[in-house]
Amino acid sequence: LGGNGENFKKELSAFGADEIIAVPFAELENYQNAAYVQAFYQLVQMERPDVLMLPANEEGKDFAAALAARLKTGITANCIALDADKETGLVSWQMPAPGGLMATILCEKTRPQMATVCAGAFSESAQIAEKDIPVRIIGLTVETDGRVRRQSVTEELSEKLIGLEEAEVVVAGGRGAGKEGFALLHELAQLLNAQVGAS
Repeated sequence: LGGNGENFKKELSAFGADEIIAVPFAELENYQNAAYVQAFYQLVQMERPDVLMLPANEEGKDFAAALAARLKTGITANCIALDADKETGLVSWQMPAPGGLMATILCEKTRPQMATVCAGAFSESAQIAEKDIPVRIIGLTVETDGRVRRQSVTEELSEKLIGLEEAEVVVAGGRGAGKEGFALLHELAQLLNAQVGAS
């Protein structure tokens, strides 16, 4: 986690986390590919995880591939199910493949085994009794990419948007709906607490 991690102790403890690693570095508060890859690369070198799972959202997929390349390991994109061999620790990642098939991916020779995991792929496990989990602060040296700088941030929408893959209900339209039709779709989506999609 970026920041000091204290704000997440209660939530993560209830879902079984044993420890939080926090990296209090300002450049990690807002996503930057170069900074995230550097930070995660250093953490993997220090902690030597067997498995690394990242969100299959826009940012997660953006830096996960670059991180896997730097670590010289494989990565399974858009994982929707998995199974692990308790003796070997080998993970069988399952992802949708063309033609409506399911592909099972193994990363037998390199570590960490990496995947981006789709939101909603797994149901939430029952919360367990909260415990006081430690927060380990790790200081890293992260150089920002001088070619890319955030000049300003402008909030364009007042409503909170989530990705379509995370939405429970999607209201969709096509080209025939036109501008007026999509305005109606947005109104309907608000009434249904849904997201708007398009073909």
